[in-house]
Amino acid sequence: MRASTFIQLIIFAITLLGFANSQLQAKEMSKLHRLGAKVEISGVSSGSVYAAGAEVDFDGSTSGNGRLMGVIVCFAGRVGGDLWAIGANLAISGEITNDLRAWGAKILLNSFVGGRASLKGADIVIDENAAISKKTHATGDKVVFKGAAIGRVELEGREVVFAGSARSGLRIRAPSVKITENARIIGNVTIHTIGTPEISPAAQISGTVTVKKLPRWEVMRRSHEGGLINRIAPAVFATLCAFLAGILAIALARNGVETAIDTLVEQPMRSGLWGLIGLITIMVSAAFLILTILGAPLAAAILMSLPLILLLSLTGSGFAIGEWLFNRTGDDVSTMHRALSLLVGLLLLAALSIMPYIGELIIALAIVFGAGALFLLFNDRFGMGAR
Repeated sequence: MRASTFIQLIIFAITLLGFANSQLQAKEMSKLHRLGAKVEISGVSSGSVYAAGAEVDFDGSTSGNGRLMGVIVCFAGRVGGDLWAIGANLAISGEITNDLRAWGAKILLNSFVGGRASLKGADIVIDENAAISKKTHATGDKVVFKGAAIGRVELEGREVVFAGSARSGLRIRAPSVKITENARIIGNVTIHTIGTPEISPAAQISGTVTVKKLPRWEVMRRSHEGGLINRIAPAVFATLCAFLAGILAIALARNGVETAIDTLVEQPMRSGLWGLIGLITIMVSAAFLILTILGAPLAAAILMSLPLILLLSLTGSGFAIGEWLFNRTGDDVSTMHRALSLLVGLLLLAALSIMPYIGELIIALAIVFGAGALFLLFNDRFGMGAR
C-alpha cells in the first residue's frame, strides 16, 4: 500500500508518546466506513475491526482487535483482543478481553477490561460498572474514578476524585485531590498534591497514606491548562479554515494537491526533513532580516505569510490522512471524494489536538510533514529543474 509508510511513521511518533504501534491495517473482515451516515457495526466478525468516521457506533462482537476513530465513538460490544479508541467524545462499555487504550476529550468508561487500561483526555469518568483487571492509568484535566480495579491505579490531572475500589494500591498526582466515603483501597496510597488532600473519614484504606508535595512547575502547568471548551474552540476554528483552504486548493490547483499528497504519503521522511529545515530557515531568516533596515519590510512580509504556510501544511496532512483512510490503493478519485476525505482527516487531527499533553505535539508533527510536502511542491514548480 503506497500510504503505509506515511501512516506507520505517524504511528511511530505516537508510540514515542506512549501509544504502542497499532499497524492500522484493514483486514478482510474489517469494516471501514466512509464519511456520511452514522457508522454502525453490529453482528459477529473475525479478525480485527477498523472503523473511522464522524460518528462510530460499535455494538457487535469480534474475536480480534478493535480500532475505532471518530469525533463521536460509542462502543458497547465485545472484542477478543485490544480496543483502541480515538475521538473527541468516547463512550466505552461492553467487554474488552485484553488492553484498552483511549484518547479523547471526554471519555466515559463503563466496561469490563481484561487487561490494562490507559486513558488520556480532558474529562475522564471511570464509572461504577467499570472493572479493570490489570493496571489502570488515566491522565486528564479532571479524572473521576468510581469503578473497580484489581491492578494498581495511577491517576493524574488538575483535579482527581477517587470514589471506587483499588486492590493493589493507588497513586494520585494532582493539585486537587478528593477521596470520598465510597473509596475502598487495599494497599498503600501515595498522593502528590499541594496542601492537604480531602480524604473522607469513611473511606476504607488498608495501607498507609503518604502525601508528597507536588513540584511547583507541575502545579503551575496544570493550573494554567484550559478547560475543554478552550481546547475545542481553536480546534474547530483551525479545522474550518484548513477545510476551506483545501477546497480552494482542489478547485484552483488540483494537480498540485495530488502531487503534494503523493509526496507526503510516499516520501514521509523526506517531507519531514524538508518541513523541519524549511520552517527553521524561515524563522531564522526573518529574525536576521528584521535586524537590518532594508531587510525589515521583507522580514515582516515573511512573517505575515507564515500563518498561510502553516494552514496549508495542516491541510496537506489532512489530505494525506484522508488518502490513507479511503484510498489506500491510490486510485483516481472525484473532487467530492477528495473533499470528504479531507474533512475526515482534519476532524481526526482536531480530535487529537484537544487532548492534553500530546495534542500540541501531534499537530506540530502534522504541520512539519505537511510543510515538507508543500516546500517540495514549490521546489518542483519553481526550482532549478523547473521549465
